[in-house]
Amino acid sequence: MIKYDFNEYCSGCGVCANVCPTKAIRMVQGKYGFPIPQIDEEKCVHCGMCDKVCPHINAEKRITGQKEVKGTWLYASEDKEAKMRSSSGSAFYELAKYYISQQYYVCGCVWDENLKAEHIIGNGLDSIKRMQGSKYVQSDVGDCYNKTISLIKEGNKVLFSGTPCQAVAMHNLAMQIDGGKYRDNLLTVAVICHGIATPSAWESYKKYLSELNDSRLIHVNFRDKSRDGYKKSYCKYEYESGKVIYQPTFLPSSKYIEATLVYNLAMRSSCSHCDCKGINEGCDLVIGDWYTECMGEGELGTSCIVAFTERGYSVANEILNGLREIKYDKILQENGFIEKSVNLGKKRDEFLLKMNNEFFWESVEALYPAKYKYKKILIKCGIYNFIKKFMK
Repeated sequence: MIKYDFNEYCSGCGVCANVCPTKAIRMVQGKYGFPIPQIDEEKCVHCGMCDKVCPHINAEKRITGQKEVKGTWLYASEDKEAKMRSSSGSAFYELAKYYISQQYYVCGCVWDENLKAEHIIGNGLDSIKRMQGSKYVQSDVGDCYNKTISLIKEGNKVLFSGTPCQAVAMHNLAMQIDGGKYRDNLLTVAVICHGIATPSAWESYKKYLSELNDSRLIHVNFRDKSRDGYKKSYCKYEYESGKVIYQPTFLPSSKYIEATLVYNLAMRSSCSHCDCKGINEGCDLVIGDWYTECMGEGELGTSCIVAFTERGYSVANEILNGLREIKYDKILQENGFIEKSVNLGKKRDEFLLKMNNEFFWESVEALYPAKYKYKKILIKCGIYNFIKKFMK
């Protein structure tokens, strides 16, 4: 039976609740709204399955950085509409589209009707289009791990996408079923993860926006490219009234992005010492943004892709036309979160304690580092990027 400090070390992946044969484990809201396991010890039969699949308990089995990756590339889809929906170069969409074309299945994160992030399994284009775009909040995987196992045992192939901890959880489970004999039917695709924010922060911000605009928020795109392409994406908020508001995604941005992603005020404790970062056989492919390429082919987004396994290498080469090789060290230099963990914001606890208070978001900037106000002035003057480049 899994037993450790869940608030500090659990990633909230939810695989333990999926595998428990007696339903002794369920995911509940822990401290600050982070999902953690709750265990009914009277129902536990001590089968050990939760221990065998938990990413934290099995972290020592991770491949070390001394082992070479199998392949590293840059990629930009030729499908402009797909790239408009994507946060980067639409590598995930092209992989998923191929799986759908072969009558396979894809598991990924979508917004539900209440703008809650949840995982679903689909086998149609509409499903994978919903999976496109960054959600920037921890998703509810539900029973998708078990459903994926059922599909691959039946001989189906499944592309499972998610954060590294979710991908590793899926891998761990697949390796426990009949000695891992169905693992070849599974492709795990992880995003380069900055860290995952508590769903409670997003729920609080949704409520704030809906009240501020006297209308329910019904759609969000955190990386909308319709105005200035990939170089300067926007948060696009759409309301039931028909009102649409755009705010820059970064520098300075939507208060939600600034607080959770830039200053790390809503991240899980486990994200500061992630068990699943780095070269890991649980992730066949890892996909992320490639911000350094914003012109020409990359105007609507470019993806960087790393294959950690032979399976990932073969699939990428088979499906993605136009891969351009790049050194892993270069990707690591520009997108270090492929290996490193996030530093939690200094005022994180204060943020998490206050985030549900009325009018909290009006004054959230008071919790940002002191340098923020100067940074904001430089950005408004249009000289921030120049100074940042010069300081390097």
